[in-house]
Amino acid sequence: MDEFNNSPEFEEKVRKAVSVPDARPEFVGQLRYELTNRPMKTKSRFVLTPGWAIVLVLVLVILVISVPRVATALIQSFGYVRGVGLVETVGDMRVLAKPVSETRDGITLTLEEVIAYQDHVEVSYSVEGVPKAILFDPDKDLGKEDSFCSGEDSYPSLLLPDGTTFKSDPMGLGGKWLADNTGYYAGHSFSASIPKSIDNMSFALKCISEAKRAGAPEDWSLPFNLVPAPKDKVVGSPVINVEPGDAANATDKGITLTIDRVVKEADGDVIYVTMGWDETTNSRLSTVPMSFKVTDSAGQTILVSPIDHPGRPWNDEERQFAYKMASAPADGPITLTVDKVWTFFTMDKTKEMMEQPSFTFASGADPQVGQTWPLNKHFQFGDLQFDIPSVRMVNQDGYKGYEFPVQTTDPNSMVLLNIGDFRSTNFWSEYPSEHGTMLLYDGDVPQIVEVLVYKIGVVLEGNWQVTWKPSAK
Repeated sequence: MDEFNNSPEFEEKVRKAVSVPDARPEFVGQLRYELTNRPMKTKSRFVLTPGWAIVLVLVLVILVISVPRVATALIQSFGYVRGVGLVETVGDMRVLAKPVSETRDGITLTLEEVIAYQDHVEVSYSVEGVPKAILFDPDKDLGKEDSFCSGEDSYPSLLLPDGTTFKSDPMGLGGKWLADNTGYYAGHSFSASIPKSIDNMSFALKCISEAKRAGAPEDWSLPFNLVPAPKDKVVGSPVINVEPGDAANATDKGITLTIDRVVKEADGDVIYVTMGWDETTNSRLSTVPMSFKVTDSAGQTILVSPIDHPGRPWNDEERQFAYKMASAPADGPITLTVDKVWTFFTMDKTKEMMEQPSFTFASGADPQVGQTWPLNKHFQFGDLQFDIPSVRMVNQDGYKGYEFPVQTTDPNSMVLLNIGDFRSTNFWSEYPSEHGTMLLYDGDVPQIVEVLVYKIGVVLEGNWQVTWKPSAK
């Protein structure tokens, strides 16, 4: 496989990788790491009022024009830390004195970076050498999730000398499994302030994510020290801001692909791109590359994969995405090509999920598998019109429920419909085809379903190609 593209396996996971309220744990376990792309956004450290923002912009413009070195300093104020993303270097931050590792039973845990700000902490760590035999396998281990490390137990914590424990925030900052699936790297944040008088503490991890309980060492603890961040360089790998003259935008179907930043790393560059569009309604949520191809100056196609960024709100606009190359490209220009994108819509992204359109379906007494009922429900989310013409009772892997087919103006386009049941908490969604969504139930199938229709994705084909030519500096 030479590119991040829409292989059948990928398309199947994309169809399934959508969060619904109260999803069955087995379903969540099976879709552990969504292959839909996740954006990596710069985290704001302060908020400006409009008046001060205008003043600051004017000052920066004057400084950049009159003092070129200021422009370089601005570009170099951010570094990249894997698992965390972009990291801003500020004056009073502290960082890890040096990486710390421990190996037990052939498994190595490494604390790669700690970034301590005044009001929160971010950490990056990695796990390597995990035997595949002890990892959760959805083909064999469905129904046995409690026997594997997951959830809060798989999140790190920080232990201070006085016994204070800081637990990490509920969702990670980012991360990725290694190519051979024998480990992963991850980033987590802590909404806590470490007193300036404390420089030594410990990084603790109860168990290895997705490893079988007692199948791998547990209760890890890595002592570490914090030191002031260096004044003369950024934390992490340097980030290259792609200037307008170094890469052209590519626009098709009203969607524009732009290269924003490049991080040069020995094992493969990280590329930040934006998929933007002209906003005319409150319905467009995101445009996500479905195929993503990178070609270097030597003509070789380099395998890339999206960097995960979990925990995004259902209606968050996704515009910026990060990709990791599997190997370093040849020196010189690199070309990015996208020929398919997922485009997601809702009725009104300014409203809550439960305020999106819904309808009630009643099957009547004693519904039977295979039975079909006409619906003829029509929806318009922005410029996208679609219909749910009918509903059919199904039995999927022993779980009964209802299947809702979707029709758009383009019958050949792949569709991903996100729906839920207002009246139930024991349902989950599955996507058995390119044009339908199932609501399956763990237990009795309700005869009355209030169907929430809150999000739909369609595939658009186009031609987006951008070449970045590094400046000779």
